[in-house]
Amino acid sequence: LRAVAYQAATAIVHAQLVEERLRHAETQRQLALAGELQKRMIRMPRPHYPRLETALAFHPTYSVAGDFCDFLTLCDGRPLAVVGDVAGKGVPASLLMSSVQGALRVSAECCDRPAEILARLNRQLHRETLPGEFVTLLCVAIDPDARRLTYTNAGHEPLLILREGKVLETHEGDLVLGISPNEVFHEHELPLHPGDLLLLYTDG
Repeated sequence: LRAVAYQAATAIVHAQLVEERLRHAETQRQLALAGELQKRMIRMPRPHYPRLETALAFHPTYSVAGDFCDFLTLCDGRPLAVVGDVAGKGVPASLLMSSVQGALRVSAECCDRPAEILARLNRQLHRETLPGEFVTLLCVAIDPDARRLTYTNAGHEPLLILREGKVLETHEGDLVLGISPNEVFHEHELPLHPGDLLLLYTDG
């Protein structure tokens, strides 16, 4: 009886391990699919802007990530570059990131001011997120004809400008998104020179 019980226990443990490995493999497959979907959302064909060259890089640490970047077009036709970082990592951060990115794309279609877009998004995040969940975001609108950029920064890393071999760093910024529903976001303008390289990035 002891021998039979031992064999039965061994078979049960083995079956449990096999089942656990299968569940783990399925979870990894689902995460890989989610990661591919997220990459397609970020790397979807970018709009073409005359007199501007654009590029982006997205290399998540895990299958999915909370960092994101995008190129949008404001309702007045100006290009808008955005980069953001959702607090946290993994699946929860990536789900919130997808919601933020969708809201940004909708807002850009009816707004012509980066500060207004951030104010709308901030109110939405405050309603829908838990305490401790927040998003940093940098928006840069570019007017190639007037050679001017307008940026709004919600607690994100500063915009960097490479001009004639020197790096200029912006310092103005406001509170991260999702903390205070009545936060006021400010716009800042800078002149653009031919050949300027603008870098938006995260701390990832």
